Amino acid sequence: MLTAATAIEEIRKILEQEKTFSEWPAWVADSNPREGRLSFVTGIATGGVSFPGFRIRGSAPQGVVGRDVVLQVEALLGSRRWLHISRIEYKPLGGHLNPFSRRDVPRQIPPGVSHVHGFEDNAVLGLDAFSPTSNLPIARILDPSPTSLRGFLRSAGTMLAIPDFEHIDSPPWQGRLPV
Repeated sequence: MLTAATAIEEIRKILEQEKTFSEWPAWVADSNPREGRLSFVTGIATGGVSFPGFRIRGSAPQGVVGRDVVLQVEALLGSRRWLHISRIEYKPLGGHLNPFSRRDVPRQIPPGVSHVHGFEDNAVLGLDAFSPTSNLPIARILDPSPTSLRGFLRSAGTMLAIPDFEHIDSPPWQGRLPV
Protein backbone atom coordinates (compact mmCIF):
# COMPACT_ATOMS: atom_id res chain seq x y z
CA MET A 1 0.00 0.00 0.00
CA LEU A 2 1.29 3.45 -0.91
CA THR A 3 1.83 6.07 1.74
CA ALA A 4 2.00 9.82 1.13
CA ALA A 5 5.65 9.94 2.20
CA THR A 6 6.87 7.44 -0.41
CA ALA A 7 4.14 7.42 -3.07
CA ILE A 8 5.88 9.36 -5.86
CA GLU A 9 9.08 7.28 -5.71
CA GLU A 10 7.20 3.96 -5.46
CA ILE A 11 4.94 4.87 -8.39
CA ARG A 12 7.96 5.92 -10.46
CA LYS A 13 9.62 2.51 -9.87
CA ILE A 14 6.51 0.63 -10.98
CA LEU A 15 5.95 2.81 -14.05
CA GLU A 16 9.54 2.20 -15.22
CA GLN A 17 9.15 -1.61 -15.17
CA GLU A 18 7.73 -3.52 -18.13
CA LYS A 19 4.27 -4.69 -17.15
CA THR A 20 1.34 -6.71 -18.38
CA PHE A 21 -2.34 -6.84 -17.49
CA SER A 22 -3.24 -9.04 -14.52
CA GLU A 23 -6.51 -9.80 -16.36
CA TRP A 24 -7.17 -9.17 -20.05
CA PRO A 25 -9.21 -5.95 -20.52
CA ALA A 26 -12.81 -6.45 -21.64
CA TRP A 27 -14.85 -3.40 -22.70
CA VAL A 28 -18.31 -3.20 -21.12
CA ALA A 29 -21.09 -0.63 -21.25
CA ASP A 30 -21.28 1.49 -18.10
CA SER A 31 -24.25 0.79 -15.86
CA ASN A 32 -25.50 4.36 -16.35
CA PRO A 33 -26.90 4.48 -19.92
CA ARG A 34 -27.09 8.30 -19.80
CA GLU A 35 -23.30 8.41 -19.62
CA GLY A 36 -23.10 6.26 -22.74
CA ARG A 37 -19.51 5.12 -22.16
CA LEU A 38 -17.67 1.86 -22.58
CA SER A 39 -14.96 1.04 -20.09
CA PHE A 40 -12.64 -1.55 -18.61
CA VAL A 41 -10.63 -1.77 -15.40
CA THR A 42 -7.80 -4.23 -14.89
CA GLY A 43 -4.77 -4.63 -12.65
CA ILE A 44 -1.15 -4.68 -13.72
CA ALA A 45 1.57 -7.25 -13.08
CA THR A 46 5.19 -7.99 -13.81
CA GLY A 47 6.76 -11.42 -13.90
CA GLY A 48 3.38 -12.95 -13.09
CA VAL A 49 3.07 -10.96 -9.85
CA SER A 50 0.29 -8.38 -9.55
CA PHE A 51 0.87 -4.93 -8.11
CA PRO A 52 -1.86 -4.54 -5.48
CA GLY A 53 -3.42 -1.11 -5.55
CA PHE A 54 -2.54 -0.35 -9.19
CA ARG A 55 -4.98 -0.49 -12.07
CA ILE A 56 -5.56 0.61 -15.64
CA ARG A 57 -8.87 2.21 -16.56
CA GLY A 58 -9.96 2.61 -20.16
CA SER A 59 -13.01 4.48 -21.40
CA ALA A 60 -14.59 5.53 -24.70
CA PRO A 61 -17.94 6.99 -25.72
CA GLN A 62 -20.38 4.36 -26.92
CA GLY A 63 -21.82 6.39 -29.78
CA VAL A 64 -18.75 8.27 -31.06
CA VAL A 65 -16.52 5.94 -33.04
CA GLY A 66 -12.77 6.48 -33.05
CA ARG A 67 -12.67 9.49 -30.68
CA ASP A 68 -12.26 10.30 -26.99
CA VAL A 69 -10.52 7.06 -25.95
CA VAL A 70 -8.91 7.51 -22.53
CA LEU A 71 -6.39 5.21 -20.84
CA GLN A 72 -5.48 6.01 -17.25
CA VAL A 73 -3.14 4.46 -14.68
CA GLU A 74 -4.43 4.71 -11.13
CA ALA A 75 -2.84 3.89 -7.77
CA LEU A 76 -4.40 3.45 -4.35
CA LEU A 77 -3.03 5.75 -1.66
CA GLY A 78 -3.81 4.42 1.80
CA SER A 79 -6.93 2.32 1.89
CA ARG A 80 -9.48 4.46 0.00
CA ARG A 81 -7.97 7.25 -2.11
CA TRP A 82 -7.33 6.50 -5.79
CA LEU A 83 -4.75 8.70 -7.48
CA HIS A 84 -4.76 9.36 -11.23
CA ILE A 85 -1.06 8.98 -12.04
CA SER A 86 -0.96 9.10 -15.85
CA ARG A 87 -3.55 9.54 -18.59
CA ILE A 88 -3.36 9.29 -22.37
CA GLU A 89 -6.19 10.66 -24.51
CA TYR A 90 -6.91 9.82 -28.16
CA LYS A 91 -8.71 12.50 -30.17
CA PRO A 92 -10.57 13.85 -27.12
CA LEU A 93 -13.88 15.65 -27.58
CA GLY A 94 -12.72 18.41 -25.21
CA GLY A 95 -9.47 20.33 -25.03
CA HIS A 96 -7.01 20.84 -22.19
CA LEU A 97 -5.63 23.99 -20.58
CA ASN A 98 -2.13 23.80 -19.07
CA PRO A 99 -1.15 26.08 -16.14
CA PHE A 100 0.42 29.46 -17.01
CA SER A 101 3.50 28.55 -14.97
CA ARG A 102 4.67 25.93 -17.51
CA ARG A 103 6.33 27.46 -20.55
CA ASP A 104 7.63 24.13 -21.92
CA VAL A 105 4.12 22.90 -22.84
CA PRO A 106 1.46 24.57 -24.97
CA ARG A 107 -0.95 26.71 -22.97
CA GLN A 108 -3.94 25.14 -24.73
CA ILE A 109 -4.42 21.76 -26.39
CA PRO A 110 -7.48 21.92 -28.66
CA PRO A 111 -10.20 19.25 -28.91
CA GLY A 112 -9.27 16.37 -31.18
CA VAL A 113 -5.54 16.59 -30.43
CA SER A 114 -4.21 13.43 -28.75
CA HIS A 115 -2.16 14.14 -25.65
CA VAL A 116 -0.59 12.61 -22.55
CA HIS A 117 -0.79 13.69 -18.92
CA GLY A 118 2.57 12.15 -17.98
CA PHE A 119 3.57 11.11 -14.51
CA GLU A 120 6.90 12.98 -14.45
CA ASP A 121 5.39 16.26 -15.70
CA ASN A 122 2.81 16.19 -12.93
CA ALA A 123 5.05 14.75 -10.18
CA VAL A 124 6.92 18.08 -9.97
CA LEU A 125 3.68 19.59 -8.63
CA GLY A 126 3.54 17.08 -5.76
CA LEU A 127 1.05 14.45 -4.72
CA ASP A 128 -1.97 16.77 -4.98
CA ALA A 129 -1.58 16.85 -8.79
CA PHE A 130 -2.70 13.20 -8.88
CA SER A 131 -5.99 13.67 -7.03
CA PRO A 132 -9.10 13.17 -9.16
CA THR A 133 -10.07 16.82 -8.65
CA SER A 134 -6.70 18.12 -9.90
CA ASN A 135 -7.19 16.28 -13.20
CA LEU A 136 -3.44 15.80 -13.86
CA PRO A 137 -2.98 19.50 -14.73
CA ILE A 138 -0.03 19.22 -17.14
CA ALA A 139 -0.34 17.59 -20.57
CA ARG A 140 1.79 17.34 -23.71
CA ILE A 141 0.70 16.75 -27.28
CA LEU A 142 1.55 13.25 -28.50
CA ASP A 143 4.35 13.51 -31.04
CA PRO A 144 4.04 11.86 -33.42
CA SER A 145 0.28 12.05 -33.25
CA PRO A 146 -1.30 8.63 -33.72
CA THR A 147 -3.35 8.35 -36.91
CA SER A 148 -5.35 5.31 -35.82
CA LEU A 149 -6.66 3.73 -32.64
CA ARG A 150 -4.22 0.83 -33.11
CA GLY A 151 -1.35 3.34 -33.37
CA PHE A 152 -2.62 5.07 -30.23
CA LEU A 153 -2.70 1.77 -28.33
CA ARG A 154 0.83 0.98 -29.54
CA SER A 155 2.01 4.42 -28.31
CA ALA A 156 0.26 3.90 -24.96
CA GLY A 157 1.99 0.53 -24.61
CA THR A 158 5.36 2.16 -25.16
CA MET A 159 4.74 5.13 -22.83
CA LEU A 160 3.33 3.00 -20.01
CA ALA A 161 5.70 0.03 -20.54
CA ILE A 162 2.74 -2.29 -21.17
CA PRO A 163 3.30 -3.82 -24.65
CA ASP A 164 0.01 -5.76 -24.37
CA PHE A 165 -1.92 -2.55 -25.11
CA GLU A 166 -1.21 -3.08 -28.79
CA HIS A 167 -3.27 -6.28 -28.74
CA ILE A 168 -6.42 -5.29 -26.84
CA ASP A 169 -9.70 -5.15 -28.73
CA SER A 170 -11.13 -1.87 -29.92
CA PRO A 171 -14.16 -0.69 -27.97
CA PRO A 172 -17.40 -2.24 -29.31
CA TRP A 173 -18.73 1.07 -30.56
CA GLN A 174 -22.28 1.71 -31.66
CA GLY A 175 -22.78 4.65 -33.94
CA ARG A 176 -21.57 6.07 -37.19
CA LEU A 177 -17.98 6.20 -38.33
CA PRO A 178 -16.54 9.72 -38.25
CA VAL A 179 -16.07 11.42 -41.60
